[in-house]
Amino acid sequence: MKRLTVIVLLLALSAPLIADQKYNPYTNTWETTGADSTLQYNALEDSWEYADKNANPRYNPMQDQWELSKDSDELKYNSLEDTWEYTSPNSEMKYNPLEDNWEYAKPGAELEYNPYENTWEYDNKD
Repeated sequence: MKRLTVIVLLLALSAPLIADQKYNPYTNTWETTGADSTLQYNALEDSWEYADKNANPRYNPMQDQWELSKDSDELKYNSLEDTWEYTSPNSEMKYNPLEDNWEYAKPGAELEYNPYENTWEYDNKD
């Protein structure tokens, strides 16, 4: 019984480290994404990506590109990476020591491992 308890505990503790991984057949990559995201075509960038089901293409004039995002997202500047991106209004700047970069993430978000791409990232998808 003790052995089973230890196994269950280890599985429960490791679960947050592996996020939802979905395969994108158009880019031949696995994306870390929210459970309810859908594969969407961004005709303005001629690209496919997983995004919130309520996302629409929005122009990012600072990066001169169209991004899929929700209407409630805000354009924020990441001064540490010198980039602009649409992100949720309550997102926070977080350092990812495993990838050596800074990114916006949901409050309380933790790093999650993408075993298919061998990368660590914050799950920014709601």
